[in-house]
Amino acid sequence: DGFDDIKSVTKNGIIFVKNDMCGEMTINGEGKLEPKYQDLKETQIGIFIAKQDDKYGIIDEKGEVKIEFDYAGITYSEKAKLFFRRHNMKFMLFLSNIFLKISL
Repeated sequence: DGFDDIKSVTKNGIIFVKNDMCGEMTINGEGKLEPKYQDLKETQIGIFIAKQDDKYGIIDEKGEVKIEFDYAGITYSEKAKLFFRRHNMKFMLFLSNIFLKISL
């Protein structure tokens, strides 16, 4: 059905924009993630920080929610392989492959 723009290239595909929403497709154009996210950024192979309804969360390549969409923003540290976010005056860390929430 086409797309409006290409946002970035991922390890296994392309993040595209259609009607101001982001999704992911393979290089061959096969859909992987439907364009239903306001923002989408791959952090590791198959793991994405996504924005939906003005909140950020973490999803996998199947669109399964790993960390709920409940944050004003999430940052990923490539070097430490950690996700982190300040939320309600607390810092939360998400260990990359476990998605265990730790409040500090």
